[in-house]
Amino acid sequence: MHFLILTLSCSPVSIALNASRLSDLLIGGGGGEHHFETHQHFRADHYNIHGRPVPADKSPESIPEPPIHLPQAWYPFDKRSTFDWSHFFYIELKASNGKINKALDILQAQLLEVGGGQTPFRNTKDLYAAIDSIREENTPWITYNVKYTGELPDNPPLWMMEVYEFCVHDTLNVLIEQLKTEAFRDQFNYTPYREWNTRNERIYSNLLSGDWIWDTADKISRDPELSRITNGAMLVPIILGSDKTTVSVGTGHQEYHPAYISPGNLTNIAQRAHGNSVLPFMFFAIPRTNQNDRKSEIFHTFCHRLYHYSLFMALKPLWLHMTTPILLKCPDGHYWQVVFQLGPYIGDYLEQTYLACIVQGWCPKCMARPENLDGVDENGDRAFARTYGYRQAFVQGDKRKVWREFGQRTDVSPFTDQFPRADIHVLLTPDLLHQIIKGTFKDHIVTWICSYILEAYGKDGNQILKDINRRISAVPAFPGDDSKALLKVYIAAVAGYIPHEMVKALSSFMHLYYIARKNEINTHDLDQFYQYLQAYHKYRAAFITYGTCETISLSRQHSLVHYEESIHQFGSPNGLCSSITESKHIKAVKEPW
Repeated sequence: MHFLILTLSCSPVSIALNASRLSDLLIGGGGGEHHFETHQHFRADHYNIHGRPVPADKSPESIPEPPIHLPQAWYPFDKRSTFDWSHFFYIELKASNGKINKALDILQAQLLEVGGGQTPFRNTKDLYAAIDSIREENTPWITYNVKYTGELPDNPPLWMMEVYEFCVHDTLNVLIEQLKTEAFRDQFNYTPYREWNTRNERIYSNLLSGDWIWDTADKISRDPELSRITNGAMLVPIILGSDKTTVSVGTGHQEYHPAYISPGNLTNIAQRAHGNSVLPFMFFAIPRTNQNDRKSEIFHTFCHRLYHYSLFMALKPLWLHMTTPILLKCPDGHYWQVVFQLGPYIGDYLEQTYLACIVQGWCPKCMARPENLDGVDENGDRAFARTYGYRQAFVQGDKRKVWREFGQRTDVSPFTDQFPRADIHVLLTPDLLHQIIKGTFKDHIVTWICSYILEAYGKDGNQILKDINRRISAVPAFPGDDSKALLKVYIAAVAGYIPHEMVKALSSFMHLYYIARKNEINTHDLDQFYQYLQAYHKYRAAFITYGTCETISLSRQHSLVHYEESIHQFGSPNGLCSSITESKHIKAVKEPW
């Protein structure tokens, strides 16, 4: 470690941990006579609040809530009407300080007219103090002040000597609150499982239906000491995600870098729903410097080390319970012996380069070279997978050679190296939003098609693009699953204007995308995905043939070759997409500001 914590402080601000009741769903998300196999070591046996085993059919112990007519039911507010007044102005209206103060003044005047009385609050400061004192889950923000303690160069730059602060929630407390949320009762998988449909096709849906969690459970069960203390426990994989965002209103385009956490036992439906399934647990410090230093190797090393140190410190409270179970309450009201495990990490390509400590342009999952990411050898095999073992071997090699020939940084280690059974190269997940929708489709295919039309049709090109936009805009934005129909309009809109090979490439791509976005994917779907991917790779060469792009060796295009294996490991990508974490930016960052 190259950083030292100088001070830390706690804030009384709490995170909202209320979730709406979700509809009942089957454990695997499928219907009919499906066959399930559950892991026999991590059985998720029931316990009472004192840690004693209880029969599975025994009703859980519960502590009744205070009657709604009693004042303590609305604490820290003195009564329901005070709570309702606060909720209306703060949550529903999102009223400004001035408007809240004006409303309080008007209310006070009315009370004086009818003989006196006191308003619920003296002013906005009084209201905010009451809101901040809501501490049901006891998860305050903690601010760490850290300073670099590594080797310093001669005349070290100012940014290297500064004290940085990053804000974190106690990750153990956050997970405790998420796990006991009753709204997740029917959206929760308690044990790793395998599912087959009536055609005996394996189904991959939620995280606990994948091979990675099953293999992790096997690994723990084979360790004599761990097997003894974890037998009958519940394995809780921890889903993490992070993504930079910018707040422009009133902050001068201020950047923030939040990180999010979720228990992986939740179904994909619950992961995507509103509520507390995915919560912020940290804000990274963002070092600043001038334009010249920003490109320097020493600044990049500093930023990478601070990034991984921050993640390590934030997740450190969970370390003990990755080997020693902890008794926790879960959504069904029962208590379980819980073992945590670092799980999939959601992030766009830039985030993945930081996490995997690789050189930009290389793949964080395999050793494929940037100039030919999708290339195969004479046997048809792709590049070797990156692993913890390979990276450890690189550390002993020549730094420059490893950087140049393998695309691996040796000046920093991923935070996962500090935790049991965690390999960051395995844990990086597919990202439908940035890799497929925004990346391969919008930034690549659509851009290439527009370039072709402008080049091929000359002065008529702009008019053709307007006609394509008119065709697309004529179709209403369908909600839910029917949004699939809207995307297919693009094929019809451009057909006739572009070569047949480009249409085939676009069609193949659309088919593989619609398979990848399904909430449950069976082995037949995976066979089709592979066939469509092969067809897409074949026909996308037309974009080079017609001169619309110089290369198709692009990181987001290359990510598609890892989807099939990732679905085997982690289930449907629909539950591990950066659209989930991005949707939380409003609550985590933009609304507070």
